[in-house]
Amino acid sequence: MAIREQKLFFTRNGEYSLWEQLSYLKEDQLEELLTYVFEKQWVDTAPGLIEEYPWYFYSTYQKLEKDEYRELLATKIYGFFSELPEPPNDFNALLFHINAAMLDLESANQQLQELQRVNFEIEELNIKLFLHPEINAIDVRFTSPLISRYKESQLQQIINTEIRVYLSFNTALVTNYSNYTHSDKAKEKFIVETVARVSSHRGEIKPLKFSDALMRKLLHTGKQQTSKLKFELEDRLKVAIEINQSSTLQDVIKHDEIKYFYTKGSLALLKVELADDPNKALIIDVEGKLICRNQNLFPEDIDDFIDDLNPLLKFDYLNKDYKGLFKQLAFRNLDGLSFQKELNITNSITVIDSIIQEQCRDESETFPRVIFNMFMYCMVHKVFLDDVGAISVSFPEKELRYLARIGNVPKETVIALINTLLNYYLRSNNQLEVLMQQFDREVSEYQRMIENASGA
Repeated sequence: MAIREQKLFFTRNGEYSLWEQLSYLKEDQLEELLTYVFEKQWVDTAPGLIEEYPWYFYSTYQKLEKDEYRELLATKIYGFFSELPEPPNDFNALLFHINAAMLDLESANQQLQELQRVNFEIEELNIKLFLHPEINAIDVRFTSPLISRYKESQLQQIINTEIRVYLSFNTALVTNYSNYTHSDKAKEKFIVETVARVSSHRGEIKPLKFSDALMRKLLHTGKQQTSKLKFELEDRLKVAIEINQSSTLQDVIKHDEIKYFYTKGSLALLKVELADDPNKALIIDVEGKLICRNQNLFPEDIDDFIDDLNPLLKFDYLNKDYKGLFKQLAFRNLDGLSFQKELNITNSITVIDSIIQEQCRDESETFPRVIFNMFMYCMVHKVFLDDVGAISVSFPEKELRYLARIGNVPKETVIALINTLLNYYLRSNNQLEVLMQQFDREVSEYQRMIENASGA
């Protein structure tokens, strides 16, 4: 029997260890249980503090010599436990985005049966599947015993790693409780083998990075309120800001001291409210970790969050920062000494940013940053869109000339690109997903045209 908590979240299905049941009982139930074991004459002493009762009953269970007595006590404990509401949980998981075609639920279930044949090099490993047709998701639970020893004592702990795959959202969550789940190496193999059986993806897969762009987009949706932000400024300063109560992005940046960091820095951590409940909150960091230590979440809270997040993950490439790649391209294509290149690149970036800021009056800074990143993406990947619309901007000649050299295109092509992106913004009617959808559609069409023209 495992003494430590199992830390199950998605695959609990009413399964609680005896210790977990005892730890959850109320004082009056523990007192009734004490009366019961005295009546059965299984004990003749009692602990002095109510806090010691769970340990006391667990120890009593272990010492009972007859299996029938143990069964009676376990049944009595479960009877009290089942009278209570389902216990909520804390949460700790890594998020993975699967950029591949996904199987349907039935096919995924069939393919995941093959996990039983994989050698994970873990003794007594047990694998169970749980289907959730209502959300088109499937859970995989990996369970194995872990023996720890201290002096003359031996303690058996059951550890579990759970993977929930959202087939409709190309997304997977892997539970990541450090002392209650398997090693990082084992979890890596679990997710690789699982993803390979539910999608067309093969090979290594890494947790999704919650970039500055993705965090800003999440806040911009208005569905998630926040009470904590952490910013990084030029990789030399980290600033954490706690807010007394959960607020929308628009309310948060009304404070000048917060707006300064929001404008100048990049988001490294976010705390968002779930289920319209200020007591339910999820911490998100840049490494793709989702954490809640309040012990008040249910799986449906996480399901709803992933549902909200899904539109922002459809075009995952737009959540990456392309300014660094743009600078590398510029250094290759511009002539002159390094300091001259650096100055010209900085000036060109500043001009692009100011033009976008002038046309996109967005206090949240979300749209200007998204459009700026789209421009960088197009320059790096040689995607030169040309869509005539209501907006037509002019560039300072010097910076325009440098941008044309960086992209190795005529100056008119650069102007057409920035005008096109700004016109996409105008047509989006301040709807972020609409903007990203149009951009993705036009980029895909442009790339098909280039492939056809080249005979690829």
